[in-house]
Amino acid sequence: MFCNQCGEENRNDRKFCSNCGAPLKDYTKPRENLLMPEDLEKNENEIKHYNKIGKVSKILMAISFFLAIILLFISFFVDGSKQIGVIVSSIVMFVLFFIFVLIKNIALKEKDKSINKDL
Repeated sequence: MFCNQCGEENRNDRKFCSNCGAPLKDYTKPRENLLMPEDLEKNENEIKHYNKIGKVSKILMAISFFLAIILLFISFFVDGSKQIGVIVSSIVMFVLFFIFVLIKNIALKEKDKSINKDL
């Protein structure tokens, strides 16, 4: 019988795993979804990738948000057609902010999928 914690093969008369000490149940084959070291490494690399995307999007979110606020503030002191350009630029910065929020949320969802797919 195989341990459902570590996958170690044990004699059928054992109550605890000889490798990790976990209680044994009567399984005649190893778990198919047992994480192997190469799976864990792949999982860690995927998580690092999504963490990088999340960090970059956070930085871009902060930059675009503060630029939008600064441009809105500047628009109060600019007259005429320049004011419209500054306001449009501010709106573009807010749109970029929300795009970066979406990218961050998508990266978080993909990271969660990556973590949970092998469990």
